[in-house]
Amino acid sequence: MSYNDVLKMLETALNDADQLEDHYDVCKSTMANLDSNRAKAKKSGLSFSDDSYNAAKEKFDSGDYVGANEIAGDCSQKLESCNSGFDTLSNLFEMLDTFEMKHTDDFDTLKDNLSELMAAGEFDKGIALCDQEESAIRSQLSDYEKAKALVSEYNEKIMDAKEHILIEEFVPDEESAEQHLEKRNSKEAIKISEKGIDQIQNALDNWRPEIKVTLPDDLVASESNRAVVLVENTGKAKAQSVTLVVDGIEVAGGELSTGEILPKNSEEIIAGLIPSTPGNIPVKVTKNATRSFDGSQTSIDEQIWVEVLRAGGASSGVQGRESKKKKDTQEEEVIAITPEWSIPEGLSDDELVVGEFFSKRWESYMTYPDNKIILDHLHNNREKYAISSYFEIPTDSKSIMEDWALPHNLRGNIHLDAKRKETVRDIFESQYKDNYVIIGEPGVGKTVLLFEVFDRLMKREPVGVLTNENIGDAHEKFKIRLFYDDISEKPDLYEAIAAKEKISGLILSSREAEWSELPVDFRKKFTRLTVPRFSDDEMKQLVLKTLDINIIKSDATAVKTLVSYAQGSPIYVGSLVKEMVYSNVRRLSQTYLKENAQKGMAGYVTMILQRLLKSGNEYRTGGLHALSCLMFLANHVEERKCHEQLLRAFADEIDEPMEEKFSDVYDRRTFNRSIDYLSGQGSLVRFPHDTWVDILQGKGADNPFRPDIQAIRKEFEDTGMFEQLKKDAIDDAWEAIKKRYIRNNVREKDSFLELCDTLTSNFRLSDLREMQVDIDMVREVASKHRDEPVAAAILSRLEGAEPTHNVINIQDSVISKSNIGTDGSDADIVDSIVHKSKAGKKKK
Repeated sequence: MSYNDVLKMLETALNDADQLEDHYDVCKSTMANLDSNRAKAKKSGLSFSDDSYNAAKEKFDSGDYVGANEIAGDCSQKLESCNSGFDTLSNLFEMLDTFEMKHTDDFDTLKDNLSELMAAGEFDKGIALCDQEESAIRSQLSDYEKAKALVSEYNEKIMDAKEHILIEEFVPDEESAEQHLEKRNSKEAIKISEKGIDQIQNALDNWRPEIKVTLPDDLVASESNRAVVLVENTGKAKAQSVTLVVDGIEVAGGELSTGEILPKNSEEIIAGLIPSTPGNIPVKVTKNATRSFDGSQTSIDEQIWVEVLRAGGASSGVQGRESKKKKDTQEEEVIAITPEWSIPEGLSDDELVVGEFFSKRWESYMTYPDNKIILDHLHNNREKYAISSYFEIPTDSKSIMEDWALPHNLRGNIHLDAKRKETVRDIFESQYKDNYVIIGEPGVGKTVLLFEVFDRLMKREPVGVLTNENIGDAHEKFKIRLFYDDISEKPDLYEAIAAKEKISGLILSSREAEWSELPVDFRKKFTRLTVPRFSDDEMKQLVLKTLDINIIKSDATAVKTLVSYAQGSPIYVGSLVKEMVYSNVRRLSQTYLKENAQKGMAGYVTMILQRLLKSGNEYRTGGLHALSCLMFLANHVEERKCHEQLLRAFADEIDEPMEEKFSDVYDRRTFNRSIDYLSGQGSLVRFPHDTWVDILQGKGADNPFRPDIQAIRKEFEDTGMFEQLKKDAIDDAWEAIKKRYIRNNVREKDSFLELCDTLTSNFRLSDLREMQVDIDMVREVASKHRDEPVAAAILSRLEGAEPTHNVINIQDSVISKSNIGTDGSDADIVDSIVHKSKAGKKKK
């Protein structure tokens, strides 16, 4: 062998060695990658076949790196795909859990199926399984997102459409769509929503006002008759305006016209009608109705036969009709409502005591203010009437008006337009089994209307107010209707109602926007009655009546401006007049409105807050501190009413943190200015209206306080500091009021009970005991005065947490005395929430 042959052979050997080394390196890397994928699969809890791994390892050990690499690469790729598919499924199932959704197979079942395929070496089938399930879940999630968007669009479509058409027939389907969405029946929710949205759009496009005209039939020939022409919109679409052209009778002034007429509403036109000849004559009326949705006009001719009397033969009849109308109105106002309720028969001894208790409280309400004898009876028999209940029958109208933050002179002075009269009548004449909710935008007077219904029903039967969420059916046994104002602010209560299979006799109120956010199972139990804003004409009457009641003079221009500013909200008028009375201003003028009012309730409240907290564009000293205290009252106090001493104690507690975070200190003058402006009776402070809460929660596109509100929320609300400072304030407030009560238990009794009411509404018993509140003293004082509503409410909460053997507990139709002792040894509910605040919480 030549030297060259040897060199060539050596070169070939070296090349083979290099190639072998390369194959080795590649194979080793592939094997390492396979090991990594195997480890990941094991960590995920997946089983898999190691046949390919063992075959690759055997070839690797024998030096067949190419063969080993081929087997290991294929196995690693498939194992990696299975791992990736499993990770994707894991993430998708987390998303399903987040949205409270379920898949056809649960996660563990899919994991077992995947492991079974991988253990059998069927990696391709495992990959296919992952792909198939991923596609199904993504489709499921996509359907849910689509359903959620469509249900939201459906709701918004209804809200937008209500301005132009009757929406009642669409609401059940919309609520059904929400219910399907809540149950995660996405496809059904999509189907209902898409159909409903199309139906609403079709209604908006095609429904038109249907105008019916009624002419008087006792006109006098050849005379100008002051007549009432009734224009009714019997259709389902709102008429922006209606113009009538009458041919056959001369109309003084030409054509007749109206303003907007809501569906199923009417408007009267006072006109001068001059028929030329007597007899039964045909009159052609051309009705031109402009639809509010798009301004399109419908013109329809109608022939109406009118009876015209001879001159001197009879009166025109208009005065007669108007006199009759006036007489009917007077008769309606003086019609006596006859008491119809009596204690049911077949009751147990305890139930008879309860029935007598209800009857006496009802009698007290009906005879108020001449109810002293009955109140004395209730007080002197307070041991007999030791009753704990989930509702309270007030003994006078004053207490319910105070609880609902209504003006003290409201009773008997409520202005009702046709729609509100209809709402009151519908509820008053309804069957006991029916439940109603009065719905409306902020400021339209829902609470006022709720009180009018409450007060009117009280003349016929005893009516109660819900006080806590331990709702039974005892009220149904006694046929007592129960009321609650602004139900959306009481999550415990609406959740308790939603949880009941059926319930009767409830009458509530709620804001329009917040009602749609409440649980479907709750909403479906109620018939909704929507309260619209007042028309300008009705607002003018309301303004004049309110000014007259409060002995405030005015001029016509100022009244017109106030009507414009109020935007159909009676609460706006009430708030402004209240401020005038408080400031001893006895004349409404343009100058006063220019300096002290802004258009819309939100603008008006914002202006007041700026006056209280700012000087010009800058905060007063203590302005941000006072803002934080008002935010605390708006968001962290049950029913947004609080004993003044607790609020002042909270102001002390937040002083140092406010100085540290915002460089603002507690300024008593600024704080007192704010507190003095709030409403409330006795020692309680509360907001004059919920619009204050909206502003203090940062709502409104033009809210100038929003940046500061968000900054305060970030520092104190998001961190939980508001709740901690609220708890820290208990001790100082309790000690101060307790000492005052001990010094003079007659003068300070009301203040003491009001503080106990605030404490038991907002804290756990364990928290109160921890902060040295004497629960036994609270129970003792409340028991002594249990005939008073505030004391009864306190006892009801205490009994709900720690029942005593001396109290008749009312919940279900079986009413009996508790046999649980007062020492707590037999009870495991000592730390139950007496009534923990959940202000601001919403549940869909």
